[in-house]
Amino acid sequence: MKIFLICLFFSIFSLAYIPPLKMILDRTSENAGAGVYAIETEVTFSDGTNEASVKESWLVENERNLRLTVIGLKELKGLKLTYLYENGLKWSMKGQKRESQPAPAELLERWHHIRNADALNNFLVQNKIITEYKKDSKQSRSAYEESMVHLGRTEGVVNYAIGESNKDSLFPKLWVEQDFFVIRKLRLPSQVELEFENYKSYSKGLNYPKHKLVRWGQNKVSVNTLSVVPKTGNLSAQFDPKIIDSNNQSEILYNNPLKTLLEEFYTRFR
Repeated sequence: MKIFLICLFFSIFSLAYIPPLKMILDRTSENAGAGVYAIETEVTFSDGTNEASVKESWLVENERNLRLTVIGLKELKGLKLTYLYENGLKWSMKGQKRESQPAPAELLERWHHIRNADALNNFLVQNKIITEYKKDSKQSRSAYEESMVHLGRTEGVVNYAIGESNKDSLFPKLWVEQDFFVIRKLRLPSQVELEFENYKSYSKGLNYPKHKLVRWGQNKVSVNTLSVVPKTGNLSAQFDPKIIDSNNQSEILYNNPLKTLLEEFYTRFR
């Protein structure tokens, strides 16, 4: 009986203990790996009535430098899109002209590749998940961090819920799994919600989900991971905006019932 009570005490204590925000961000960023990864996924779009799928091929150096190639599948066969993300800019070809614009604020893939706690903290501030700590604040740093984190659940899993503590609110929030420090759910200021499931461990410390679900309005986009492979050698040319393929989209998308959904997704989230 005594052993049972001791085990119960430590079990309750471990569930109730909430580490400092800085430690949570440190541990989470450690799961973003090191070096360059080639990631292939199949993305399925749905508006509740129609579906369409594409294959995405990512080459990721970190949250700032990424390259994406999109190939249409089945009814979207012939569709090809290429985007390069370089230090805050999104590059693509429009006709024969290379163009850049600011990378989307809601670029979703980079959340998996933030490799230090300070950068992750900045992302949380930029997305209004937490407020920025002011050094001249009357509130201590520890009290500030304590107010930003509480325990929550997603799909029955205990998480550190970072953000507004009001359970009934729809404020932006990030859920980090308690035991493994991987992102399980994300809600952005626009009410876009992302769920991440079935994480797998890959080379050089990358933990990456096998399944992602993106929801906004009546729209749903499902992303299934096909492969994750670390890359070596000189890959600088792959992240050079001078070397980028032309896009082919207008004719394939023109009569597709999900044309608006695909265009919004690749403008807003990619």
